[in-house]
Amino acid sequence: MITSEYDGCGKCLVGVRRLSRLKDSTNSPEKQLDQVLSAVTAVGGHVSMG
Repeated sequence: MITSEYDGCGKCLVGVRRLSRLKDSTNSPEKQLDQVLSAVTAVGGHVSMG
């Protein structure tokens, strides 16, 4: 996983996953995580955990 503590490098990104009360496989949290990580990788960034 491409996560780290916030270091102010300018490539620290925040990813958000939306949770729903209804099960929707096209918007599952797992699929959303994959989409966030793909976007982060595409710009050469990392996800800030703090």
